Amino acid sequence: MPPMETTELESKPTPSPWVPISNLVMQALLGKFLEESGEGLSAAARASIQGLDGVVPGKDKTNFMWLRDEMADMFAVMALLGNEIFTDHDLEMMQRRVDMKKKFLEKWIDGLREKE
Repeated sequence: MPPMETTELESKPTPSPWVPISNLVMQALLGKFLEESGEGLSAAARASIQGLDGVVPGKDKTNFMWLRDEMADMFAVMALLGNEIFTDHDLEMMQRRVDMKKKFLEKWIDGLREKE
C-alpha cells in the first residue's frame, strides 16, 4: 500500500478527544476484562495449535485446564462488568442475543458434525 499523501491526511476528520473513564471501578473492570480476554485468547490459540491435551510450558497443566481456567476468569469479570455498567433491560437484551447466537452456532456445529 503506497504511503498516504499529505493532502489525504488533511482531509481526514478531526480525531475524537481521548477522555479517560473517571469511574475507578469501571476502569478497573474494563482493564481486567481486556487482560482476561487476552489470556483467554492465548489459551485458545495454544489449544488450537497444540491440542487440548498439550502441556503448557512451565506450568503443571494441560491446554484444556488453562483454557478452562481462563474462560472461567473471563466469565467472572464479564458478570461483574455487566452488573456494573448495564441495566436489567440491557442484560435481558444481551441474554436474548446470547440465545440467538447459540442457536445459530448450534446449527453451524451440526453442519460441521455432518461432515465428520
